[in-house]
Amino acid sequence: MDLFLRSHTIGTQARFTEPAGEWMLADGPCRGEATVAPGRRGIFDKVELEIRCAAPLGLIRWSRRIRAGLPNVMEVGPAPLSVAFPEAVLSGAAGEDESLRGRSGDELIRSVRAYVHGDPARFVHWASTARRGDLMVKEMEQPDRPEFVLIVDLRGPYEESEAAASRAAGIATEALRAGIRTTMITAERLGGVVGVVSTHIEVGRRLARAVATGQPPAGPIPAGSLVVRVGVERSAETAS
Repeated sequence: MDLFLRSHTIGTQARFTEPAGEWMLADGPCRGEATVAPGRRGIFDKVELEIRCAAPLGLIRWSRRIRAGLPNVMEVGPAPLSVAFPEAVLSGAAGEDESLRGRSGDELIRSVRAYVHGDPARFVHWASTARRGDLMVKEMEQPDRPEFVLIVDLRGPYEESEAAASRAAGIATEALRAGIRTTMITAERLGGVVGVVSTHIEVGRRLARAVATGQPPAGPIPAGSLVVRVGVERSAETAS
């Protein structure tokens, strides 16, 4: 963020309070860039800055808080937590070498998506990679592989709710890494949302918008899907 202090002062300090940052020396007049990273999941459209100074005599310190809108809204998702993925979903998944043996006749390329760390190198789609400038991989379609639906219910105490969001991010990331079609069901500020996620970026954005004050909708859920519910009371509840 670009900061500009017009007044002629010595000993002026500034810091971000939302998101929280460290104190910076800002003797005016001055101009410079300051970087701060959100420490929590959520949507950020503004920052709050605190300025303090004891000039000119140093006897009385004054402070002021300033709020500034961001030119672009930031959607910050949770850090994915490494979790065990349901074996029923991984069975026959395109990311597992053992499941691919002797099944080449059943595999079809459904789509391409952005590379996720851990994707097999042999699934790289070089034509799409060259065209888009980013590493892209093939998503394989297999007739006997179930659809995967992840229901995220964040209602509960703050710390436990955020832990559940991180578990959900880890499960969704593993599903995408395995090349499995994944649908997420969440509650947002304006209501429930049901939609397919194709990249870990989409997963992060969906979980950034997810709120802990609403109940996720019951569906629709495709018939035969494997459903995993992640919530506060229990880490994951699986049903098919």
